This record gives sequence, structure tokens and C-alpha cells, in this order.
Amino acid sequence: MITNKKDGYYTVMEEEVDKDGINDVLIKDENGSLVVANSYTVRQSDYPYRQKFYDLDREERRKYSSYKKLVRDGKYGFVYDGDGINIENYRY
Repeated sequence: MITNKKDGYYTVMEEEVDKDGINDVLIKDENGSLVVANSYTVRQSDYPYRQKFYDLDREERRKYSSYKKLVRDGKYGFVYDGDGINIENYRY
């Protein structure tokens, strides 16, 4: 079954993906990316990064101010070129 959406199409299908013996209902966007599985919205999660940030003590959190800065500056330690655009080196 294909249903119309604003920018393109969603593809709706049944497929056994979690090996529980029951077909799952999957909805994918026009790029083939999974959007909904069994009525649950699927999206990339930033939960592990937020959890790491909030596990820090208060002073460490102030140092980075957000989990995005923690990942960018604390974990990977990106080194940018002279223009500050391209990454020349990183920690991991």
C-alpha cells in the first residue's frame, strides 16, 4: 500500500523483523528510511549523549553548557582548519 504525503510517498508494508512470529507494520519514506514501526515513531536518538552530559557534575556541565558541546569539544576534540570550517584532526 502506498499513501501520499506532502513531499512524496510513504510506503507501508508488513514484514517479520523482530523474530517474534508476528508480522510488523513498517512505514518508510521516499528515501527508504524507516519512519514508523508498529505505530511507534522511529527517529535517531540523542539519548546516550544527553545521558552522558547529565551524568557529569555541575561544574563539568557548566564547562560544556550543552551535550552537543560535550560531544564536539570534550569527546572528539575536533581541530579545525584556519577558516574554522573543515576538520583537520580529531581525538578518536
